[in-house]
Amino acid sequence: MAARNVLSRVGVRAMSLAAKSTDKAPLAAKSTVKAPAQTFGVSGRYANALWQHANKVGILEAVEQDLSTVTEALQTNVNFAKFVGDPCISRKKKNESMALAMASADETTRKLVAVLCENGRLNMITEVIKDFSTLMRAHRKQIVVTITSAIKLDVEDMSLVTDALANFKKEGESFVISEKVNPALLGGFAVQLGDKYVDLSTLKRIREIERLLQEPVY
Repeated sequence: MAARNVLSRVGVRAMSLAAKSTDKAPLAAKSTVKAPAQTFGVSGRYANALWQHANKVGILEAVEQDLSTVTEALQTNVNFAKFVGDPCISRKKKNESMALAMASADETTRKLVAVLCENGRLNMITEVIKDFSTLMRAHRKQIVVTITSAIKLDVEDMSLVTDALANFKKEGESFVISEKVNPALLGGFAVQLGDKYVDLSTLKRIREIERLLQEPVY
């Protein structure tokens, strides 16, 4: 436990120093392991640094659980969400209050929140959490799949779609599937598979027919 705390302090100290001097994302303690996916912008750099340090220390799941708790609080506690996003509250006040709110979290998570407060970036914590989740999914080789249909697919139709998706799955990968309903599609469905998009909706077919009808006849 003591060794883990020392490593955590070293890594977070590096994060804090880098953030103070450049107001960019914190730098993780040196690690030979590259982050499993790219994240962009200020929030992406914070998330990348957090992932690399947590991975080096061996506390990825603990940090992930802490951030999940923060997300739940932001979604269910209106006052907490307002506090986090309020630019009128001083950095010192936010740091003090968040230190109390995060008292039971892992030290690395607490220090990250402290750095965000010190840099006036606490209002970006939701984006940081999203980027960290992206890295965790890539770490676990999980691919996000969104199936959008005009009406909710029944069990049989969903089974047919998921069976077809299995052909796109590489060894060791798994799918994280979510469903959406968009009546504007009129019929059929569309699938977002990672960075791939397949549109088998009735709306797309109608648009293709309209395009063909508008072409000149020779």
